[in-house]
Amino acid sequence: MNWKARLRNKAFWLSFSALVVLIAKTFKLFEVPEDWETTVNTALSLLVAMGVLMDPTTPGITDKEE
Repeated sequence: MNWKARLRNKAFWLSFSALVVLIAKTFKLFEVPEDWETTVNTALSLLVAMGVLMDPTTPGITDKEE
């Protein structure tokens, strides 16, 4: 894994911060209104998944054509 490329990628930091917020929310360090709970969980999970699945060696969030 190319950590230098990953640490320079904005999408990585977006997904990493979403992961931190999701973990903090799980441990009840802050509360989200109950009617927004599902929406917030889904959005944060998608951001985390985007960071896990992205390729930092290509521009943006695209993947190599290979």
